[in-house]
Order: sequence, then structure tokens, then C-alpha cells
Amino acid sequence: MTATPYTGNDIYDANCNCAGQLIDCLGVPGGSALVGTACDDSNALTGNDIYDANCNCAGQLIDCLGVPGGTALVGTACDDGNAGHRQRHLRCQLQLCWSAHRLPRVPGGTALVGTACADSNTNTGTDIYDANCNCAGQLIDCLGVPGGTALVGTACDDGNASTVNDIWSAGCVCIGQSVDCTSEAGPDQEICGLTSTMQAAGAGQWTGPSGISFTDLSDAQTIVNASLPGVYDLYWTVTNGTCIEIDTVSVTFNLPSDASFAYALSTYCHGDPSATPWTAQPGGTFMAFPSGLILNPISGAISIGSSDPGSYQVTYYIAGNCPASQTQSVTVAAGSDASWTAPGPLCSSNSPIALDPLVIGTPGGSWQGQGVANGIFNPAGLAGSIELTYSATIGSCTDELSQFVLVLEPPVADAGPDITACGLRTAMNAVPFNGNATWTLPAGITSYTPETSATMEIGGAAYGSYLLVWSVTNGSCYASDTALVNFVDPGSGIWVNAGEDQHLAVIDFAHLSGSAMAGAALNWWVLNGSGTIDQPSDSATTISGLSFGDNLVVLTASINQCASISDTVLLHVDDLFIPEGYSPNGDGVNDRWEIRGVEAYPNSSLQVFNRWGKLVYEAEDYSNEWEGRARNGQPLPDDTYFFVLNLTGRRSYNGHVIIKR
Repeated sequence: MTATPYTGNDIYDANCNCAGQLIDCLGVPGGSALVGTACDDSNALTGNDIYDANCNCAGQLIDCLGVPGGTALVGTACDDGNAGHRQRHLRCQLQLCWSAHRLPRVPGGTALVGTACADSNTNTGTDIYDANCNCAGQLIDCLGVPGGTALVGTACDDGNASTVNDIWSAGCVCIGQSVDCTSEAGPDQEICGLTSTMQAAGAGQWTGPSGISFTDLSDAQTIVNASLPGVYDLYWTVTNGTCIEIDTVSVTFNLPSDASFAYALSTYCHGDPSATPWTAQPGGTFMAFPSGLILNPISGAISIGSSDPGSYQVTYYIAGNCPASQTQSVTVAAGSDASWTAPGPLCSSNSPIALDPLVIGTPGGSWQGQGVANGIFNPAGLAGSIELTYSATIGSCTDELSQFVLVLEPPVADAGPDITACGLRTAMNAVPFNGNATWTLPAGITSYTPETSATMEIGGAAYGSYLLVWSVTNGSCYASDTALVNFVDPGSGIWVNAGEDQHLAVIDFAHLSGSAMAGAALNWWVLNGSGTIDQPSDSATTISGLSFGDNLVVLTASINQCASISDTVLLHVDDLFIPEGYSPNGDGVNDRWEIRGVEAYPNSSLQVFNRWGKLVYEAEDYSNEWEGRARNGQPLPDDTYFFVLNLTGRRSYNGHVIIKR
């Protein structure tokens, strides 16, 4: 190795210069084995060993005085202390070798340092004198080579392929360890699922058919996965040198059973239809605990109506290579019964009916439907089939029943007008009815035609009044009306009274109140003046549109062809009277401006102005209270004043009034 100053571990320094460490004589960058430094050349005959310029470790020969590089070398002159000069060198030499080996002192002998000798040790060979004149040899190895490497405990080859780790024994025999490559793949397995853990022993390698995968091929306890269920042979191969052994393990992968199932509800009401669960995998068996639940063990269907109310645990069990089970809670609650009896047809004119008495199932429920309020059904204003719903609840179970109730429109019975007959025979005049209808006759009346006829002919046993009833029915609906028949003796008198004459202030309407013989036909009409009669054939009616002054009204009463008579009533209407002056002096006479008839016009308004047009008085709904005072309450001076009187938009009067006290 030359001393070329090579460097290593080169890096950039703080000045960005690339600089490395000097590589020493041992090839170590930055090492201490540099040229000129101490070393060991492994030669016992030298000392002061250092690395030279070529990185060779070399020392100086140790002389006979033990000084490295000394001059007292073998063969050189010395002083043995004997004056005989010739013998100095020899004596020194002899003294040196004798002192070390107790050898005879042989001047000029051959037993020099580095020459062959015999150390009397049969285990060594190549014996030589070392620097200290000791005779020492190299250890003979197991192959008989002095200084050889085939020493006891070192590797060798015994030539046997069935052994490993061959070494030299203490007797220098090359012996190896016998090779054991026994393969144990573990026990056969049958599992539920597609994944398993192997149970092989030792070190080896796994192999298997297609569809099988190993997490770690060299792991004896590796995890194996199958893509499909089935039976697979897996192989565990153990190799030790030239020894190879394979063991087989059979693994059966079965699909795991899925016992999942579910009912649509967790709680059913007693009386609900049967409930059948969904199952993830058929073929299992259902069972329930405790008893009381009527359960089909194959389908899992629960007969809710046949089961006892209560809470149950339903279990679905699948047997086979991979058994599985699952449990679900199911509750059968006591059910409610919304049964009720619908009433027969009702008439819309009937009184409201209570619905709760119709319930034949669970009481205390609620009602809904048209015309229903607080459990009361009011058929008024309804017609046709009306749906009513009853809901009954027990716990979480609710039942409801809807039924239709027929509501009929009430029939209208019209017996026709009262009849006054001249003589003892007449015909009724009821309004015909499309349904069941009949007359009910009082004593003394005989029918000459069917009593179901609206125009039944009758006769009376004697003169007088008789009340007949006309009855009609529509299902359960009933109505009736009466007609008064008055048989009049043609020879008897007839009378009528139009009422008292009336004196009216301003207003143009009046109430007429007349009277006449029972059964007589009446007719009001205007003989003189003007007016419109509201109901001319009624004994009591109203007349409007009267003229100011006299209005003569006639009431005529007639009994068929028997007789006719009239009476009159005078209706006098005064116009509004507005005084032209008054004397509000507090004497109690004529102190107020009283307009006669103004009370007939509520909401009238009055305004009074002085001669200069200034408003001095006004009143709404004037009722004759002005006492000649201004709006501030002070008396107005005697003078002529001008007024405007508005009678609720119907009339308006302008004029003057004189105040004179």
C-alpha cells in the first residue's frame, strides 16, 4: 500500500470547500495508523515497530541485550569480563544461549535464534528458537499440519449428506449433526366460514390448490382463505439440506349459517292477522318461550288471534355443520274491538242521537264523521249515506270500524188550505206526496174516496168545524199537517170586521187587523187613497205607501157560493207640521219648537241660521227639544231664523221660524 495521501468522508466545510479526512495505513479515513506511528509487525524478534513510507509495519531487530536496533547482535564482539580477548565473543555467545536453555556452551554452534530445534512437544511442529532463545513450535491441526486451521471445534466436512454443522471433535474426528426434516402440517379442520388458522410445526413452506390464499407461505400458523366453500388439501413442505418431507392437511370450508330473521313489528295487537317473519336462510326451526304463542315451527308464522297476550322470545335455530341461532322479542298485546251497531235510517229532522250506546265492543273510544261532535250525531242538514267511524284503543292497540248511516230528507206534509164549505160535503186539497200518505178523519166525517188521496172527498154529519190530519212518511221520517174544514149552513149569517180606524202622523204604513167568521175566505183591497197590502188573504197584515189624508181599505169575507160581506177601515195620514214661530219664555206654553210627526223620522238632522247666515243651532235626530238657545246655551234674541230639516234622506224642508218671547 503506497502512502499516497488519499482522503475519505469528504464534506463541505464552513467555507464551502470540499475536504475529507486522510485515509491511514489501515484504510480508515481519519484513522490513527499513519506513516511513522507505532504498529505491531507480529515478529517477536523486532521492536519499535512503525509504519514506513509505504505503510508497511516494520520493526528493528532486538539485539542480544534486548535493545531494538541495538548493536549486540549475534556474531558481534562483546565483553564477557574475561581478560582473554579471544574468548570474549564466544563466552558472550555461550553465556547467552546457556542462560536461556541451559545448553552446553558451544562457541560457534548452530542453535541460533530462528534455527530449528525440538521442543519435545508432540503436538507442535516446525520448532525454532525465538528471540529469547526459547524453542517453540506451531500447533499441529487435525489434518497434521503445523499451524493449520483444522483445529478442534472448527468446521469440517464429514462427507455425510445426512448431517449438518460438521466440526472437528476433541479426538480430531469430523462429526456432524443428523438432519431431521419431519413435516407436521397439523390436524385436519372443518370450519364454518372461508378463513382458518393453520397449525403446522417447524419451518417450512405452504402450498395449496387454486382458490386458496395464504397470508404468509412460510408461517406454520398462517391464515388461509378460501374463495369458495369446499374441501381443500394443503401441503406443508419442510426442507433441511437434502432432506425434503411433505405433510398434507385437509381443510373443509363450510358456508356459515345465517339465522337472521325479523317480524314486521315487535308488538302485535290481539286479533291482528297472522305475522310471518323474513328469514335470511330457510331450513331452520322456530321455537318460542314461554308457552302461549301459537307459532309455526317451520315458517315462523304467528297466529296472533289464537295466541295469549304477553311477551315472548322467538328463536330461529339452523342445525348442520355450521349451526346458528337468533332470538327476537315479540309482544302480543290485548286488542281492542271497535264493533258498533249502525242505527236504522234516520230523518234529518230527528233530534241528535248519542253514539256510545251503539258500541258493542271496547267502550270509551272516539267518534268521527260528518255531523259528529263529542259522541253525538246530529243529522240536521244531512242527507244520504253518512260515514261514521269509531276508534277504540287499549294500550298500543287501536281498532276502528267505519259504517254508513242513512239519513233521509224529512217529507213535507201540506194538507192544503182550510176549507169552508157551504153545505155538508167538500173535497180536500192536500199537496200530493210521492210515498206513503193518508188522511186521519175525526168523528163525524165520512170519506167518499180513498183516504190516501190528496183530494179525498168527505161529508160531515153536522154543520161545524172539523180538523183533518194529512200524514206522510219516508222510511222512518214522518210529517203531518192539518186542514180545518168548516161546514156552514147556507141559511146562517156571515160576519166580518176590518178593525178600528187609524190616525197616522206622517208615516205612510199601518198594520191591519181584521176578523171574520171561521172558514171564511178573506180579501183586503184599497177603496180610496193608495197603498200596497202585504198579504191580502190574511186577517192580519200590513199596508204601505199610504197617501197623505184619508185612505179607505175594505176587508171582504166570503164562504164559497154561500155568502159574502165587507167592512171598511179609514187610515188618515197627517203630513209633517212645522210651526213658523214659538215663544220660548219659560211659561210652559209653546216654549219648544215642536215639529209634529218628526218622531217618524229617526236620524233626522236640523240646522238653524240667523239672518246673516251664521249657524246658531243644530241637532241630530231632532226630537222637538230646541228652546230658542244658541249652540253655546245662551238665549237667542227675538228674530227671524232660517232652518234646514233633513228627514233621513227621504225628505228635506227649508223655511223660517220666528222667535218672539
